[in-house]
Amino acid sequence: MDFLSVWIDTYAAKSLSDPAFAFPAYALAGMAGSLFPCVYPIFPIAAGIVRMRSLPGERRVKHPLLFWLGMVIAYAVLGVLAAAGGGAFNAVMQSGPVVALTGFLFLFLVAVTLDWHPLSFPAADRVYEGARHRTGAVYTIVMGIFAALVASAC
Repeated sequence: MDFLSVWIDTYAAKSLSDPAFAFPAYALAGMAGSLFPCVYPIFPIAAGIVRMRSLPGERRVKHPLLFWLGMVIAYAVLGVLAAAGGGAFNAVMQSGPVVALTGFLFLFLVAVTLDWHPLSFPAADRVYEGARHRTGAVYTIVMGIFAALVASAC
C-alpha cells in the first residue's frame, strides 16, 4: 500500500510541474473519481435514461459513453481547480462557517425529503422539459457534467 501512496504522490507532483502532463493526470483522476461508491449507483439509472436519447439506428452505447465523458470532464476541471489553488480550496472547505452552512443545507434537504418543506424550481422544470426531447451529443455531455457536480459532494 505504501508503494501506491508514493506513486500517487510522485504522479501528483509531476502533474503540478508539467502542464502537458497535468491534463491526462486529471482526466485519469476523473475516470477514477467516477467509480467512487457514491457515484457508481448513478450509472445504471443514468444509462437507462440516457440510452433513450439515442436516435433510431444509432448505437445505444453512444449516449451513456458521452454522459460518462461529461462526468470525466467535470472531475478533471475540478481537479485542475483544486490543484491550482494549492490547498486553498481545502482550507476554505474546512472552515467553520462552510462546515456549518453545509450542515444546515443537509438538514434542509432532509426536511425537503420528508416533505416537511416544499421545494420546487419552475425555471429548472422549464429547462428540463426543453432539453428532454433534444438528442444531441452536447446535451448528453452537459447532463454528465451536471450529474458529476451533483455527485461530487461525496
